[in-house]
Amino acid sequence: MALQEAARAIDGTTPAALAALAAGLDEASTAELADMAIAAARFVPATDAATRSMDLDAVLAPPVHDAWCTREAAHEARILLERIPACEDVVAHVLETYIRPIFRKAAERARVQASGRAVPGARHPVWDDDVETWDDAQIVGGHPARGAPNVLAWCVATLGRTDAGAWERLWPHLVPPIMVLLDAPGARAKLLGACVAGNLLDPQAPASVPASLLHRTGLAALLGDALTSALHHMTDAEYGAPLLSAAIRARRGLATILYPDVDATADAFDAHARLFSEGVLAALSYCAPPSASAPAQRASPGTALGSARLQQALAGTAARWALVLCTDLGTPVLRFWNAYMDWATGWLSQAFAGCESLACPPRRGLSEVVTEITEGEQGEQEVIDAPDWATAGAVLVASVEACVRSACTLTHLAAQADREQQTVATLRLPAQLPGLAAWSEQLVCASARCYVRLSELSLDANAAASVASLKDALHALCTALLAADPILTTALGALHSEPRLRPLFTT
Repeated sequence: MALQEAARAIDGTTPAALAALAAGLDEASTAELADMAIAAARFVPATDAATRSMDLDAVLAPPVHDAWCTREAAHEARILLERIPACEDVVAHVLETYIRPIFRKAAERARVQASGRAVPGARHPVWDDDVETWDDAQIVGGHPARGAPNVLAWCVATLGRTDAGAWERLWPHLVPPIMVLLDAPGARAKLLGACVAGNLLDPQAPASVPASLLHRTGLAALLGDALTSALHHMTDAEYGAPLLSAAIRARRGLATILYPDVDATADAFDAHARLFSEGVLAALSYCAPPSASAPAQRASPGTALGSARLQQALAGTAARWALVLCTDLGTPVLRFWNAYMDWATGWLSQAFAGCESLACPPRRGLSEVVTEITEGEQGEQEVIDAPDWATAGAVLVASVEACVRSACTLTHLAAQADREQQTVATLRLPAQLPGLAAWSEQLVCASARCYVRLSELSLDANAAASVASLKDALHALCTALLAADPILTTALGALHSEPRLRPLFTT
């Protein structure tokens, strides 16, 4: 009982309170372990799984998580959670005493009373001021309800380390809260739901969800539809980019569990190809190339569609996932070659065109400044600290580097497809190979412009490392293009003689 009382007394203000709980773990009962798991898991953001696995910290900076999930508290919580055994009984106790009451109340709010049938989207945060049950300050099972999605994410991830039979036994406790999050209004709830679903559909888990269970319960189609609908919220100023990553991660996990071999059937390939189209290309359609010209501050709600910062984050996230999906699909992904290279060339051509430094505000036209002063449109402007601009610069660099590395991967696949077409008559490829000639010269010229602009930037010590990595990526892309299309070397002779570009073309 002493351990339970200590766990329930944690308010998260001091990481030391979490560390102190570890003292009596060895002799703890199931109920005490469950209380400690709830107390600690509340401080580990559910969104971590969707960003850390893809190394998206720079693209999505600053990270999106609850205010009480400080770095120190999350660190101590992870240490404690690692010491709690991956036990089905502990997870079942957490689901029964803490998760179920919270999300059952949330589900009841979204029902039509006449029929009792759930109606997703019946509410909307614009006109619904009620606090969601998982954000409420109410006490459930001795713990605050606030942070329940983080606890649910831990439960699902822990079950993946037990045995496959645990999914069958605890299925009725897991599915309803996940669907409540995915069906709730607003991008934040859908982000949390997609993150938890990604843990559920992790094909790398030691005991992943059996495909037969997903088919038999109908959850495969249900989750697929809900995650596809969640992608419509990728334009949200604050949660759009991490939601894109979380939804793609979960949908890829679902496709991998249902179809382990991408080339086995047409359905298997189509499931992965649709993900590239609906996840990557759909996101890039929001990313206008001029948005890559300069760092930008985070947008305020209501200005999302015109936010350069959101477009940079979406571009970086989509391009990182393009790398993964290209590996999954192999050369058949080249059916998307023209669409992807059209965007990549434009993004590279405009990259850094409007900035002199990554840690300062971008250049502004005189006419824009005069208009603001004479018409008084915005009044006194808020002073933006230098660290905020440094973060904005890091986001831009990360998005451009992701674009370059994904274009390089597609270039290698295009060269491979050209060789395979000459040796394998039955190779399953698009009817018309895209060909390197259509884009190679444009890509090299765009890379050269980007390289020159990077060389002229004023950089501090923190930005120098990320810019050096981007320059290496540009060098790798140009090397791949020149190797795949030898004629390009003659066509671009003038570029080779430019002193500032010699490092770019030196093998």
